[in-house]
Amino acid sequence: MAKKTTKTIHYLRAQQNHSLFDLEVALRRVLSAASTVQDTQIEQYNQLTQIMHRTLDPKDAKGNSIGGLLIHIGSGTKDEHIRTMSNRPVQQDDHGGTQAPPSGYSFLRKEAFLYIVGHHVIFCGHGFLSASTVASYLSLLSNKLGENNPDIVHFNIEFKAVGNCDKLSLIQQHGVKSILLDASAYQLSRNRLYQDSRSTIAKALGKVGSVFTSELSDEELEAQSEIHINLEVLLNGNSRASIEAQSLMQEQAEEIIDDETVNQGFSITTQQGEVIQPSDVKLSKSVRIGRYDEANSLLPDSAFTAISEYFLELQSRNLTEQ
Repeated sequence: MAKKTTKTIHYLRAQQNHSLFDLEVALRRVLSAASTVQDTQIEQYNQLTQIMHRTLDPKDAKGNSIGGLLIHIGSGTKDEHIRTMSNRPVQQDDHGGTQAPPSGYSFLRKEAFLYIVGHHVIFCGHGFLSASTVASYLSLLSNKLGENNPDIVHFNIEFKAVGNCDKLSLIQQHGVKSILLDASAYQLSRNRLYQDSRSTIAKALGKVGSVFTSELSDEELEAQSEIHINLEVLLNGNSRASIEAQSLMQEQAEEIIDDETVNQGFSITTQQGEVIQPSDVKLSKSVRIGRYDEANSLLPDSAFTAISEYFLELQSRNLTEQ
């Protein structure tokens, strides 16, 4: 039986200058000028990112064309070695070693799978390759290939998470009692969680990570993964609180929801006691995706099936039009 892992896939919309952007049309032009994977390669700070696979005419399980396009983006550090340890150490201490990638290759560290239909984007990241990083990569690629091709539209996009209107209305109707953010010290210090956040509360939590040094031993890193930091904003009162205070709490809650970098680790409690979590307010879905038996990497066909089927599900529920 094939190994599977649980991933969360997200429904996003491509935007430029706060307006919806037809990424599918723009990206098809980009790909028409990139006949090889190497043509899609962007190198920054020794980090290589490229489109490893593209499907320009995706089909469903019955072989019917479903429109849009599917892309698999991979990222790795050029010439990076992997630390190793012995499987059968006979000595008291095992100092391990390092393993270089095959000549002409880099180890695949991060990847993302996208199903793009117009401005609609279904995103699945793996290995901490975020949607914002992918949006930046695609923008850089359009500008790189557009230098010598007038048919390519230069763009600078961002991916915007799509909210569930039913849950958003609860906040507006019932008001907000408290907002809680939670993250591990490891995420805050090493992954720079919320450093680029637009939300005031999330940014404040992100700054907590600055008190943890990034140069840590393995033991200290493991300890940080067990430490969780909570930041709670609580309205001191209930419906009798001042209108200004209630309004401020609602604004902060909507700011959290609107922030595409905050897609985990928060909960919003309304004045009526309803608890709203990320999966409630941002359209996403947990799915099981196959992975390679001998590597921590997702099987492209399995990922592509999951993200394309999720978009069709959203369409059938009219959630792509809200």
